Amino acid sequence: MLQSLNAEESWYEIWDRSGSTWYDKWDKLLDRSSEFTDDQKIDYYSKALGVGNNRQMTDKQREIYSRTQELLLSTPGHAEYYEKRILRLWNDFREKLKNDPSKANGSTYLGGTHYDFPVLRHLPSPETVRVLGDMILETEIIDTGECPTIHLASQALQELHHLPLASKPVQNHDVFSDRDLETYRLWYSQIKAGNRTFRFVGDPNEYTLAGPVSRVADVGATSRPNAETPTNAVTEQTQSSTAIPWYAIGMGVVLVVGAFWYWLSARGRVA
Repeated sequence: MLQSLNAEESWYEIWDRSGSTWYDKWDKLLDRSSEFTDDQKIDYYSKALGVGNNRQMTDKQREIYSRTQELLLSTPGHAEYYEKRILRLWNDFREKLKNDPSKANGSTYLGGTHYDFPVLRHLPSPETVRVLGDMILETEIIDTGECPTIHLASQALQELHHLPLASKPVQNHDVFSDRDLETYRLWYSQIKAGNRTFRFVGDPNEYTLAGPVSRVADVGATSRPNAETPTNAVTEQTQSSTAIPWYAIGMGVVLVVGAFWYWLSARGRVA
């Protein structure tokens, strides 16, 4: 039986006395989510989402992941909470770099956002798209020479791309180039202007940043259909969806050559 929660306890103290196994701890804590404030829920329970990075979750891991995701997506401010934390670090770093460069530690900034950014890819919602979308519009790049170049937009781009969007503007597994960033900026600018909608895999709702606006019929949990979008769609998306994959062309060549070789061999045997 769990003891009553103490507001002054750390998460780790609560965690330590919540059960004997990873599953038991999360199972019991999720049952008691109503005892936490919204900010506590977002901060504490997001720690369970890390298991979603596993390529093959166990049934119990998947259960905890799904319950946690459902809880957080129903909590107001689930993405804005991390937006505030990230922008606080970003603006503090920029201010120190401007006023006293000796106190501007890029590694501290990167370390502070190392956990916050990846959480957002597990929270597919209009709020998350808005938070990450606004960040990719940031054009400032900081190079202090003592750590990797810091680019808020590039960090946000990675998480936006890894949201389970039903129709991504870039089809690559990862996004790194300036062209990828500009393609996403165009896509998001259309959404922000109200000229484009988006959808998540397995969710029949079409969304704007304000919320759902319509539904798509017969959307399976694992299907990845192209979302219906207004005019001025991103051209790269159209090009990638209509192009013939290189491996399909290669297989066609192999089949043609093989058939020709077989025909020649058959003629030799008949002769």
